[in-house]
Amino acid sequence: IRIMSTVLTLFASVIAIGVVYNNARISLAERTWELASLRVLGFTRAEVSALLLGELAISIALALPLGMALGFGLVHLITGLLKSDQFFFPVTILPRTYALAAICVVAAGAASALVVRRRIERATASPVPLRTPVANGSAGPPPGGTRMIVARGGSAVRSCADTLPVEPMEKYTAPSRP
Repeated sequence: IRIMSTVLTLFASVIAIGVVYNNARISLAERTWELASLRVLGFTRAEVSALLLGELAISIALALPLGMALGFGLVHLITGLLKSDQFFFPVTILPRTYALAAICVVAAGAASALVVRRRIERATASPVPLRTPVANGSAGPPPGGTRMIVARGGSAVRSCADTLPVEPMEKYTAPSRP
């Protein structure tokens, strides 16, 4: 019985790790453009990561007690259906069983968060600089005249029209605020 219990525990752990990791990857894949847009708007990598990883943490925090309660109910339902005059399966779920399950899911969430954090960093890589130094020491447009959208925090992203040449500005003065 102990060997079978160990095999089932390992199998359940692999499934839990797969579900948590898959949830994190799907969430990242669905929100890559949104996260990149937040970076363009000036959010730091840490803030962008906190949004996605916070969502993962909240889903794990909500899923653990709900899954434990549903699992408890399912075990009692199945044993009730299997009960007969000849066989009776007693249900004994120790608190350490719940603790080990929670530790496994939280560890899977932490490992998934590390992997997803690295992918977030790659997906929201630092954009190209807005101005580059030219021969006379002043700053000019980037090589090739690429158009860019500039946001708070100095972030920039190339626009869809990055193949069109941009005429260099002679002198630009920001409009005064009223």
